[in-house]
Amino acid sequence: MSGSVPTERRTRTSDLDMVVVTAAELEAYRHELTDPLDDLAGADDPAELAFIASRVLNKTALLALPAGRHWQGSGKWLLRELRDHDPVLAIAWPAR
Repeated sequence: MSGSVPTERRTRTSDLDMVVVTAAELEAYRHELTDPLDDLAGADDPAELAFIASRVLNKTALLALPAGRHWQGSGKWLLRELRDHDPVLAIAWPAR
């Protein structure tokens, strides 16, 4: 796997304005999350933990948004989209 999730099937529906993703796309997002989670479990260096945790946070948001049929973003827009989709997750997850 190249590390990127296919995007060609993600489309906005004109009346519902939500994301449509395939089961294969969601599985690809889940797969991309497993490596950093394994790294996180095996790390004890504080600097490594910070970098790995950042990657896990990003990958989690990238999975949660399309799973909830919500648009993704990048940078500050990833957090803004997550806040719009699931305010509890957006507050709780980065605080850990």
